[in-house]
This record gives sequence, C-alpha cells and structure tokens, in this order.
Amino acid sequence: MLLIGTTDLRRTRDRGDFRCPQCRQLQPYRLKSVRPFLTLYFIPTIPMGAVQHYVECDECRQAFEPAVLEIDPSTAVHLEQQQFHQEVMNVAVLTVVADGEITEAEIKSLGHVAEMLFGEPTDREDLGRMCAAATQVGYKPHNYLRSVMPRWDRDQKYLAMKAIFMAASAEGDLTPEQLEALVAVRRTLGLSEEDFQAAIEEALAIADQFDR
Repeated sequence: MLLIGTTDLRRTRDRGDFRCPQCRQLQPYRLKSVRPFLTLYFIPTIPMGAVQHYVECDECRQAFEPAVLEIDPSTAVHLEQQQFHQEVMNVAVLTVVADGEITEAEIKSLGHVAEMLFGEPTDREDLGRMCAAATQVGYKPHNYLRSVMPRWDRDQKYLAMKAIFMAASAEGDLTPEQLEALVAVRRTLGLSEEDFQAAIEEALAIADQFDR
C-alpha cells in the first residue's frame, strides 16, 4: 500500500533585525521560504506549488509579509503611533455614545482629546460621523479594547485612560451607561487604583484649561 500525503518544507533564507509590528520594537527575524511537497512514504518527492516567503519574528513568532523589511524604522514608529491614537479615539467614541446619545459638547471634547493629547486636530464633521456610526453599531468599548490592547504598553494604557475619561466627562457627570462603560474599560486596561486616579486627575486638569 502506497502512503501518499503532503507536507510543507520550510527553510531559513536570511537573518537580521527589523522593527516587529507586533512587538513594536527592534527584534531579530528570520526570512523563511515554504513550499508544499507531495510525500511518498513520508518523504517529500514532488513540489506542488510555488515557493512563498515570509518574515518570522524570533521573539513573538508572528509571521509577516517580506515587505515589512522595507519599512524604515522611523516610519514604522510614526505609523504605529497613528494607529494607537486612532484605536484610543475609537474606544473614547464608543464610551461617549454608550448611552445611545451624542451631544455637541461631547463631540467638542473628542476634538480636544485628539488635538491636546495626540497633536492631531480632527475635523468636527469627521468626529460627528464617527459618533453616529458608533451609535448605530452599539459595540461595547471594552470588547473593542480587548482586540487592540495587547499591542499597548503601560504608558499607552495610562494615556488611553486619560483620553477616554476626558471625552466621556465632557458634560460633567457621566450617565449610568457611560460610567458602566468606563469601569469596564478601566478593568480591561488592568490599571492600578493609583494609576487610574492619577489619570483622572490629569484629565480633569487638562479639561479645566478648555473651560477657561
């Protein structure tokens, strides 16, 4: 009886260092090739497809397209910062609209967050559209947060908490739904009570500057 099957043959073609999109820092990598083969009695015999290449991070073991090696490290840092800022804004918007409503003061506060904390002024109409879309989707902020937070470090989590509270407290008192969402966000971020209180105090101090 013939034993026929398939297997992927992998080989390391090159090594070096690159800025890993997952680790967000310089890490060693391996450029690998993979090609499917038909096996006869578990021995690779006939190639069944084209050779494909990918980059594997030695630290996190994630695989990336080879084009990742062509990205300038400084450009990668800038893109990662932009991505982080957008992720925080998304959580902030979802927290603000947790009560199913959106006010002009809340949209204005989101604009302050984007400009003061991230240095990225955002058009009021764009913020309004983001809020309207978030209201329709009804996605829980802490659920979205779980999908993006693994890439954040402690300082980013702290900044995120500050930004989210600033946006949600635009009108002073939080609604019960916003408070519930904020508590869930804090729990998901895993901040200590000390860090949480410090972030709130800094957020209130920054917000006070807008009211003057």
